[in-house]
Amino acid sequence: ERAAKENLQKVLQDIEREIRQRYPVLMSQNQELKELRAQNAEMKEQNRIIYQKAREYATYNRDAEARAQRAEHAYTIADLHAHDLTKQLAILLHDKNRWSNASLAASRATFFQMTKAAEEEGEWPLSSVQDVVQQNVALRK
Repeated sequence: ERAAKENLQKVLQDIEREIRQRYPVLMSQNQELKELRAQNAEMKEQNRIIYQKAREYATYNRDAEARAQRAEHAYTIADLHAHDLTKQLAILLHDKNRWSNASLAASRATFFQMTKAAEEEGEWPLSSVQDVVQQNVALRK
């Protein structure tokens, strides 16, 4: 029994010596593991924030692109509208000059009669600027 105790004591001392030799390494690994877990948690949080910002920027970018397309479309429509108005005003000015150059006194016709005659002949379909504007609005619809 004494030999068994001594043998057991020797085994326990060998185990204790082994533990003491490996303890610093194990503690170092344990500390490193804790640090890596903390870094992992910090990186996960940073990734979450970055991902959230990336989604916000993507949404902002899509909205900006949509606004730019709408602005370009509005510019095109405004440009076409201005071009149409320019043509209509040119026609109005041309016809006004043509009518004002006509000798109203010689023909003894009033402007109303001349306009009515022009409408009947299909030369002057619009009687006022308001008609031109209404026609332009109707063409846009």
